[in-house]
Amino acid sequence: MYEFHGWIALAETSQEIDEGGLEQKIVRLQTLLDTLDFSPSIAHIVIHNGRCTLSLHAYPNRRRSEADNLRELIEHIVESMPGSYGIVYERDEQWELPHGRGLFCALVVKKGRWHIALDPFLSPNIPQIEDA
Repeated sequence: MYEFHGWIALAETSQEIDEGGLEQKIVRLQTLLDTLDFSPSIAHIVIHNGRCTLSLHAYPNRRRSEADNLRELIEHIVESMPGSYGIVYERDEQWELPHGRGLFCALVVKKGRWHIALDPFLSPNIPQIEDA
């Protein structure tokens, strides 16, 4: 089983007011979502109180192109909207990470960069969220 869940607040800069090009960048982001074949049930942009947030959720039976597409999407966001921030949790039952199996990784987005961190809250999935 492969899954990811998360959100990224979209912003051109880390300042309170964007530079004026956010709307066009959101349109390009939506085009990329369509190109990567992320359906609205997997990825959609939500606007609350004038702020745009990308919501991401997928639960395919196995790791397919979604993982690579997720990374391409995050790369696009940090390059075009470096003020964006958020977190996407990802887990693959087939991963054999240096720290063990059944771990969630957190893809952390902030200040025009992203990195992978091990999740301390839900990992390892046994015994944290599943019984043995």
